[in-house]
Amino acid sequence: MKTIKEQQREAVAKMEPVWGPEEYFKAHEIGLDALDRISKANIKTVAGLGALLSVVMHATYAMAPDEELAEKLIGYSKHMAEEKWAEEKEIS
Repeated sequence: MKTIKEQQREAVAKMEPVWGPEEYFKAHEIGLDALDRISKANIKTVAGLGALLSVVMHATYAMAPDEELAEKLIGYSKHMAEEKWAEEKEIS
């Protein structure tokens, strides 16, 4: 049986998520809650987004098995965000 780190390494190397849709959507909602808290705290958008991105990226490097995989996960997540943004632009 493979360890969680081995599973993460393989999944990120293939650019496949290591989570299920339920986990992803729960985490997505938590992220939206964080943005809502920033908005309600009367923090400028650019400062709030910058700080939140910094925290999440730092955590990615700190928690990933190694820097290479952290960068792949960040790249994968950026790709997913760009796809979602493109879909939203088409709808509006």
